[in-house]
Amino acid sequence: MFAKQIILVASVLAARVSASCLHGTSMLKRRELPGGRVEVSNFGYTGLQGPLNWVGLAAENSACASGKAQSPINIDASIGLAAEAPVVEIPNVQNAEFENLGTAVEVIVNGTTTFAGTQFSLKQFHFHTPSEHRVAEEYFPLEMHMVHEAADGSGAIAVIAVTFQLSEDGSTTELLTAVTENLAQIETPGTVTETGALDFTELTNHIQTTPLFQYTGSLTTPPCAEGITFLVTQQSLALNVATYNAMKRVVKFNSRYTQNTLGESNLLEVGVGRLGCASNGTVEGGNGEEEEAAVTTSVVEEATSTAAEHVVTTTVAEANNTTSVAMHETAPAVQTTSAAAHETAPTETTPVAEATSPCTTAPVAEATTSTVVKHVMTEAPMRHPGNGANTEGRTRRVCVLGSCFDI
Repeated sequence: MFAKQIILVASVLAARVSASCLHGTSMLKRRELPGGRVEVSNFGYTGLQGPLNWVGLAAENSACASGKAQSPINIDASIGLAAEAPVVEIPNVQNAEFENLGTAVEVIVNGTTTFAGTQFSLKQFHFHTPSEHRVAEEYFPLEMHMVHEAADGSGAIAVIAVTFQLSEDGSTTELLTAVTENLAQIETPGTVTETGALDFTELTNHIQTTPLFQYTGSLTTPPCAEGITFLVTQQSLALNVATYNAMKRVVKFNSRYTQNTLGESNLLEVGVGRLGCASNGTVEGGNGEEEEAAVTTSVVEEATSTAAEHVVTTTVAEANNTTSVAMHETAPAVQTTSAAAHETAPTETTPVAEATSPCTTAPVAEATTSTVVKHVMTEAPMRHPGNGANTEGRTRRVCVLGSCFDI
């Protein structure tokens, strides 16, 4: 099932995201440009191009904001070790193509890995700095991803993730020294060069002898498709300071933030749900209890390039001496895309407008059986928007990211 999902996503992805982790596989073939250059990615790690807005860059990136088995993760006691060691065969080469894709540097090599009865073909390996995975909360300065595709044509993807640790004695992994021999020649995204002679003996021995954490997660780049088999080394290979500095000078920062525990709600969904509660004067505490926040008499209206707030003024009955509380059940989580739109309820005084946003459905975290948002009416008169005067019996309905709140 997961393989079919990856193929479906890749079919619409091929012309859009050249530097995805799928790069070089049959689902996202490498595209070279005239002049010996390669296509660079249309996503990044900063601002609106970064991981928090990947879902807003393309419709097929919806899993980045809604998937419940996203990578990378913090590897804790819940993640077990692989029951068997993979058999890795990568022939040594005099040189290999070395590309700067804008969001990673990538080496094009061939090899085979047999694991759990399936033979995989090595398509490429690339680097992330700092590491994307953490082990018992510890991060590493560098992580290599060896991307494999099942040789049987099923579309299954497996990634061997090798971490590197700075050495105290200056020792390093010779393969890294050879890979980065001509690194200065590809400082500019889109450029291509060749590595030095690559001997994979140390790397393959390490992968086949060190324990490997195994879990099923996702691509760590758009479209964040799930069903990816990860094998992460428990022990790290050595890395000296000179090689590390050279690598990060060119690669820059290219690590996706740590995702939620496997099977739990996507962190972006959780964040949007909490934002809705905070906007309504209710904040859910870390222990799962809801704490009512004071309702102020003014509202700050914010607009961003990806979401719009619609404010509708309504008249309510005169407030009683005691506080009345209305309970409203929030909407269930809905998969979002960058093209999703929501509508506010039409009124006689306020026109209705559509707002495109990757977060318009305001999905709510599913950690609890149900989530209740409290709407609190206070005795204090509310300020009518726009007239600068206090008006008794007035309240405001604010719609934020697809959820409406009376305040």
